[in-house]
Parts: sequence; structure tokens; C-alpha cells
Amino acid sequence: MAHCSPPGDEAARLAALRRYAILDTAPEEPFDRLASLAATLLDVPVAFISFIDRTRQWFKARHGLDVTEMPRDVAPCSALLWSSKSLLVLTPDSSPELAQACAALGEPEARFFATVPLRTADGWTLGSLAVLDRRPRRLTAAQQHCLQEIGALILLEMERRSEVHSLQSALHQSEERFQLFAERAQDYAVMMLDPAGRITTWNGGAERISGYRGEEVLGRHIALLYAPEDVTAGIPARRLECAEKNGFTEHEDWCLRRDGSRFRALNTLTALRDANGALRGFCNITRDLTQHRQAEEQIAFLAHHDQLTGLPNRHLFREKITQAIARAYRNHRKVGVLLLDLDRFKHINESLGHKQGDQLLKLVAERLQTCMRDGDMIARQGGDEFILLVPDINGHEDLSRIASRLIGALQAPFLLDHHEVYVTPSIGASVFPDDGTDYELLLKHADIAMYQAKTHGRNRFQVFLPSMAPNTPERISLEADLHKALSHSEFLLYYQPQIEVHSGRVIGVEALLRWKHPQRGMVLPGDFIPLAEETGLIVPIGEWVVRTACQQCRQWARQGFAGLRVAVNLSLRQFQQPDLIAGISNVLYETGIAPNVLELEITESMAMQEADHMAATLHRIKALGVQLALDDFGTGYSSLNYLKQLPIDTVKIDRSFIRTLESDARGAAITRGIIHIAHSLNITVIAEGVDTPQQLDFLRQHRCDALQGFLISRPIPPEELTELLKRSGRSILRRVA
Repeated sequence: MAHCSPPGDEAARLAALRRYAILDTAPEEPFDRLASLAATLLDVPVAFISFIDRTRQWFKARHGLDVTEMPRDVAPCSALLWSSKSLLVLTPDSSPELAQACAALGEPEARFFATVPLRTADGWTLGSLAVLDRRPRRLTAAQQHCLQEIGALILLEMERRSEVHSLQSALHQSEERFQLFAERAQDYAVMMLDPAGRITTWNGGAERISGYRGEEVLGRHIALLYAPEDVTAGIPARRLECAEKNGFTEHEDWCLRRDGSRFRALNTLTALRDANGALRGFCNITRDLTQHRQAEEQIAFLAHHDQLTGLPNRHLFREKITQAIARAYRNHRKVGVLLLDLDRFKHINESLGHKQGDQLLKLVAERLQTCMRDGDMIARQGGDEFILLVPDINGHEDLSRIASRLIGALQAPFLLDHHEVYVTPSIGASVFPDDGTDYELLLKHADIAMYQAKTHGRNRFQVFLPSMAPNTPERISLEADLHKALSHSEFLLYYQPQIEVHSGRVIGVEALLRWKHPQRGMVLPGDFIPLAEETGLIVPIGEWVVRTACQQCRQWARQGFAGLRVAVNLSLRQFQQPDLIAGISNVLYETGIAPNVLELEITESMAMQEADHMAATLHRIKALGVQLALDDFGTGYSSLNYLKQLPIDTVKIDRSFIRTLESDARGAAITRGIIHIAHSLNITVIAEGVDTPQQLDFLRQHRCDALQGFLISRPIPPEELTELLKRSGRSILRRVA
């Protein structure tokens, strides 16, 4: 271990310590504040400022600690005395002596100890700033930096205290010696006052700090330097009275410069008496704390904010959500937590480099902030995760609206060094008190919901459901029921018609899975599909969907509706099965339907998973004669690339674009662009989520090929769709046009 000075110089180190005259002094607010700041910023229960004498470690400021001193031979901070380290971190594993030291501190359960030396400019280590935790942990680079910066502030405070002490000592020795010290002390405003508080002398430091020349202030009351409201409140007068009564007072005040600007000042006021004890005046020493406070604020900002984006970090988020939960509990309101993760951010980071990845995170943070209401808070959780606090809500519906705004805010491309990059979010949500009553549980459940959103296709929002929680009775029961659902024939297929825009004819249907549980009733897909994906049950369920949809198509053909195409969604888990192609081929053979009547849909996010394998699989499916559709189009990263590389017959414009056609000019422009580009590649375009006549008019005007949505029909059972076809003669659109 390197040494700043050999142990033989201990006498010189102790002499340096004595010069500061700090041992065994009373608690002082600046030191207490800095110890508390260290504890708050590092989220630890114990922090202290101590100095090491010949035989002991003595504590000047303590946060969460009861002892006032301890023997030097067991003091953990004494390890810094001859070390050149700027930070020492100890754990029970790295330092067997830590347990003994922490027991002496009254903290036998300590599992982490970090200390920063208080080292003078000439190399003497006088003491340390230390933090202690009862849990194992590591310090981030930002936390290490903050701890070292607080140590530097403590040294500045020690220097200030030493200089003030020297001035006060000189004051009591001789007026000539004091005037010499005062003129040298350019960092302090030193002034003498008469018994009424009028200024009689004014040093160069006072002129520099206040902006007043001596001739402008001599004979005027010291209240000249105080803020008007403090003068009205009688603060200068009370300071003089206190100093006269007690001999000395020290306070932080807001003071005024000559130009009217305010600055935070530490005023030390000492009463002066003659040999008979009569008051002959005061000495006031003022220190400008502006830079000191700015440094503290900067440290606090660094510890509470993400250095890359400037957003609050998870430590500040935890503090704010705890406060929001307490308010919601008192007011019988709810609090929402949204956890947002960027889809495939790692791919962008690796492709364009970490510098561009960092720039993307900053741009994403800027867009997300535009979606926040007053009182909301967004923080960077770490990596490409962001977490949002949404207080004072009614329930999941409010969060859904906010999530829609977040997804919409990220739809437009980001420009990174001449590269257009698209990024989509997966968002999970939880609500207090429905989904948890503390920060940890709310975050855990939002995280579970977010991963369900990713599993379900990404670029979407998912609220937490009790069935998602692992190892809960609800989830275990639902999973057991899901295993039985196929064999008990509890699954159903509903169908939503797809309409050709120019003719109004029904050209196809999308098959949508439903689960009719014997006790639970109709279970929505969002409640069981993620579980089926996670458990692998989606593979046999998916096979049943393809087979049942093809059988229904054959039945419709026998009823006079031949050529009606049926679209079936495939999951990523199904695409990863080696027998996928053989299974589809067998279904086509067994049902006898024409291959081009079956259309298989994949999402754009799926297409980006294992791209080479996916492309090869799709070409093999296409070789069977089956149609292929790209769902959620426009929400991925490189949409046009996939149109060129994959054997796609149809693109389905994502409903998020259609929903905002009337209010979002950019969304409308993207929709027009998708239609134009797809047509130039001889690809059919279907618009999803068409709910209004105005949306229909827009799509008709811009020659969209087909549409589906509530304007035409909700998903309905096959027998209802059959009746609809019989009544309408396959020309449904005329009923709503």
C-alpha cells in the first residue's frame, strides 16, 4: 500500500490537525448538513465525519450514529492515514477487521463501509468522511464521485473555519494584528461595527464580495447588506442582540450586493468589549457561500439524476413515489407506475455504436417528457428502461391513455448521424393500491407486465393482471386450467371481416382466439395468451387455431363463399418449431382448402428476431402457396427493408396510425407513404382498427386495398358471420358507407 508520508511523521500530522482546532468542538450545521447529504445521496443509514487523534477517532458530525468517539486501533478510517487512496471500500470479505470496527461503532450488522480521506494540500490525512450500510452493495462511479466531492467540500469548510478562527484569535490579541489578517483575508468580508451596528471599517474582501467601496458604506448600518424582507423582520437587529448577549453568533443569511443581486452568506458576529466589560462594538466576518452551495446542489443533482439524460434516477424516483403513495393513501386516490423498455435497443447500440445509442436515449427522454402531465415524473431506471410516476389517477384507463401518448411520441424516426432509426416501446403498468402497496411490489408488477407486452409482440402497453404473477394461486390455477382447455374443447375462434375498399366485398376474415372457461366465463386473450407463450402451450393451441380456421374456411366454401381468405396469427414460439412447415402442409392436405386461402400473419417485431432464419422459414411457407401478411406494419425499425427481403403479400397498417388519422398529420403522412410504397412493390394493404366514416373516407381517397375494424364489425362467432354474409351477399361496406 502506497504512503503519503511515513508513519514516523505522525507528530507532524497531529500538529497539522491541531492547527484546525476542530477536535472536541460543538456540532456545527455545515458539517452536519454534509454528513446528512452523504447519507441521503448514497441511500445509507449511517454517515459521519471524523478526525483521528493520537489514540482515538473522534466524530465531528454523525448521521444515524450514537457514539462520539472510538479507540483508534479499531477505527476503520485509520487505514487511510498512510494510504494514497482517494476512496477505500471495505466489506466483511475484504477486511476481517471490519466486523470488530463496526461492532465498536454500534453497527455489528454492517456489510459495507466506504470512506474518503480528508487530506490537506500538503498530504496530511486528518480524518475522513465515511458511509456505512447494513446490506451488501457496490458504489457506482457517480456515487464514488459524489462521495469524493463531499469530502472536498468538508475540507473547504475546515479551511473556512480555520481562517475565521485565526481572525477571531487575532481580534482578541491586538487591533494591529487583526487589521493585518483582515486585509489578507480577501475571501472574507471583514468589517468593524460600532455598538449601534454602524460600519466603521471595511476590508478589501468586503469590497470584492459586496461591490460597495468603503466610502459608500462607512457610517451606514449593517442592515444595508440584508434582504429587505429580513430587515423588516428584524433579523439584523436580532443578530446584534444575540452577539451582545452571548458574545458570538453565526448564521446563514440572504445578503445583498450593491447591484441588488442576492447571495447566500455565512455571517459570524463577535461582540467586542473594553477592559471594564462595556460594549465597544462588533466584528462581522461574512463568507460568500454561493459557490459552496452550488457545489452541494450539483452533487445532489448528480446523485439524484441520470448523467446521460438529466432525468431523475431510480433513487429520486423511489423517494417521490413513496411520497405519492402516502398522499394517495390519505386522499383515497390511486397512483400509477409505467415501466417502459425500448425494443431491440441493443441491436441499435451494436450496429451504430454506443455514442449513437447514448444520443438516442437522450432524444427518447426528450420526447417522453412532452407526454407528462403536471405532477407526473419520468426517471431513467437504467440501460434503456424508463419509469414513470403518474399520481392522482382513477385506474388503468388513465394509464392506457398516457401509454398511447408515449407510444405515439416515439413513432416518428430519430435522426442519428444521418441514419433514420425507428424505436418502439414495450410498456408495463401497475396501480397502487390494486397491484401493490409499496414501491418494490409496484415496480415488480410493472416489470412483469412490461415483459408480457414484449412477449405479446412489442410496441404495446400491458397492465398487470394477478394471473401474471409467478407462483400465485391465481396464476397456478389459470395455468392448470389452460392445460385442460384444449382437451375440454373450451377454445373458440371468432372472426373479424376484412373488406375490400373499392367494392365493399368481404374478401377475408381474421381468426381471433377466445377461451370460454366453464367457471370464469369468457377469458380475454390478454389474460391467457402471455401465459400460453411463457409455458409453451401456445404451440399446441396455435396448431389448433390453424386447423380450426382451415376447417371453417372449407365449411364456408360449401355454403357458397368459396375463396374467402382466413388470416391466422402465428407466435414466435410457433416459428421456432422445427415441424412448423410439415404441420401447415398436413392441415392443408387434410382440410382440402386451396393454399392461397390461408394467410399467416407475423408481426414486424417477430420478423426482426433471428432475421436470417425467419426469412428462410417464410420462403418455405410461401413455397406451399400460403399467403403471408406483416402485421403491426410501420412500428418496427427498418420497415422498408423487410418489404424487400421477405416474401410478403400483405401489410397491415398498425391501428395506432389509423386511430390518429384525423388529428395527427404525421400519422396520416406515414399511412399515405405505406400505401404508396406497398403498391409500388405489388403488395396489398389492409388498414386495421377502422372505427369511423372519416377514416374510411381517407383510406378510400388514398386507395387503400382493404380494411377491418369496428366500423364494419367486431370479431363475432362463425355462425354470426355466416348469417352476416348471407344477408349482405358479401357486400358489407354499403351498409356503413
